[in-house]
Amino acid sequence: MSSFMIARTVLTIASAVLMFSVLSPISRAAEVDPSGYLSRLMGNRISITGLCTVTFKPDLASITVGLDGEGDTPDEARRAMDDVRGKIRALASQHRGQVREQEMIRMMRSGDPLPVAAAQPGMPAMMPVPAAGKTFVFSQRLDLEFPLSVDVDAVLLGLNKAGVKRIGRGAMTVGYYGRHMPPQPVVFYGFREPEKMAERAHQQCRVQAVEKWCQTQAPADRQGECVGELKRALGRLTTQNMSLRPVAATTGYPGVGMFYLNYPFQPAMMQQLALLGRAPVELTGSIHLRYAGPGW
Repeated sequence: MSSFMIARTVLTIASAVLMFSVLSPISRAAEVDPSGYLSRLMGNRISITGLCTVTFKPDLASITVGLDGEGDTPDEARRAMDDVRGKIRALASQHRGQVREQEMIRMMRSGDPLPVAAAQPGMPAMMPVPAAGKTFVFSQRLDLEFPLSVDVDAVLLGLNKAGVKRIGRGAMTVGYYGRHMPPQPVVFYGFREPEKMAERAHQQCRVQAVEKWCQTQAPADRQGECVGELKRALGRLTTQNMSLRPVAATTGYPGVGMFYLNYPFQPAMMQQLALLGRAPVELTGSIHLRYAGPGW
């Protein structure tokens, strides 16, 4: 092999080694300041557990209604719902709202009505059995969403005039509506993009945890340096868990006290993020971070 070929081979090998060192996790880990605060997390396997407080402000008003239709055929049951559905859509459009149609539930009646036993002498008469309804019974839930500025009283009055019998989340439960039941909340306030709202809260808590950790681990004159270093390395700190609860929960109504955030987020949890009022709500709790970058 000529001296030229040997030199070329050596240069190729040196270039490969340099490329590996640039891309290698070991090289990236070596970039961490050995005297810095991230190095302390790496070397001692320290995790960060901190308290945080975040505020959520709802951005929509929500009203749930139920449609019902009966008929001797499926088409007749659907047509019985169409007129009221059209009135609801027109009302929502008038108030700059949206209608989200959920799945239709199809039910059927079967069998004949029970006979009424003859009253015995001296005994009170038994309550008559209601006349049998039509065979096909369809039901559908509609979720109405409006901007916070909506006149909710005007919407509720319009729904009542439109002939909507079931208004409110409680009325979606079979047998849980009617004049014999106690009044229930029918207007809730929530979030158009609950997933984004929850993730913003998550990131705020991560920053707060880092700031509070530096307050206890760094001298007063170096806390800013500590916070800056760890904020730049937030991508290497993974959230193990986070749990937030209302600072002052409203009680007395089903579901309101269940407003909470747990990380990792679950779809079912996102769906229950609703409040009785439009005022911002404050949540507080703990978050646990661990270093998960190169060199661990």
